[in-house]
Formats: sequence, structure tokens, C-alpha cells
Amino acid sequence: MPAPTLDEFWQSLVSTRLLDAATTARLRADHAGSEPVGAGDVKAIAAWLVGRGAITRWQAKRLVIGDRGPFLIGDYRLLERHDREGDSLLFTARHEPSGKPVALVLLNGKRCRNLEIWTAIMTRTRIATQAGDPMLSATWSLEQEDGSRFIVCEPVIGVSLADELERLGPLPPQQAGVI
Repeated sequence: MPAPTLDEFWQSLVSTRLLDAATTARLRADHAGSEPVGAGDVKAIAAWLVGRGAITRWQAKRLVIGDRGPFLIGDYRLLERHDREGDSLLFTARHEPSGKPVALVLLNGKRCRNLEIWTAIMTRTRIATQAGDPMLSATWSLEQEDGSRFIVCEPVIGVSLADELERLGPLPPQQAGVI
């Protein structure tokens, strides 16, 4: 994907539905009037928009390289993508009608077409939605929109275990056993 020109970048905010046309026009005028450093640089404009809370860092990084999304799947706005093992994708998202933050697990379409795997996903999701343990993040639904299948869950706030282990190093066996 080629990097966008300045005009293409501003237009992409509307075409990807990250911002509406009126908001984009207002932000573009504000940006032009503020004469910030890097006024002609797409990366600088993206950083400026992130600083204003108009888009997220992940959205900005994608737009700067010419990626046009999707940034919305059905009623869910994708805010950040998280690294994880496996062939599904994990996003922090927002349910637009309610404003509710969610975790969205975008499932691998090819694997979902396998009846055995799809049946297992449906069974596990149904079991997870019934789990009431406060130590587990809630699983709310299995949905299909825009040709994508995904699981909607309660977002987990905090530092990932991998990041914490990188910071602290290996845990002593007694502490690891308690966790």
C-alpha cells in the first residue's frame, strides 16, 4: 500500500468512517490554523489527531501506511489491535450505539467454514456466556457482520502477563503457584 498524500489522508478519515465529514473539515481547519511542526507531513498530522483524541494510535499507524481498514465491523469501532497467539485477531473496540468498551475476537474465516471447528467455537462460546466466575472476563455474544464472525467479550484492563513477566522476570515457584 502506498503512503497517502495529505489530501488522501484527510479524505481517508471520512471514507473509512473514522470521522464524519464535518468533524474532519473542522479538524483540518484547526490543524491548518495552528501551524504545528510538520504541517505537511502525514505522520505529524496523524500524531496531532491522536493527541486530540480524534483517532487512536493504531488507527493512525494504519492510515499513515495507506491501510483503509476496516475500522468498523457492524456496530463495533476497532480501536486497538493486540498481539496474541493463534489465528484469530484481538481488538479493543467500542459498541457505537451504546459507547460500551468491548474486546472483540475476530475469528479466522477459513477455519469457521470447517463445520467441526465452527461447532466447537459455538459450543465453547455458549459455555463461556454462561460462566459466572468473577475471575473470568465475561463473554457476551458470538456475532456475524459484514462477512466476519467474531466473539464479543468484556475488555480486560491492565498489563498483560507477558509484559509483566518481561518486566519482573520469572516468578518464584511459590508465587507462580498462587497465581
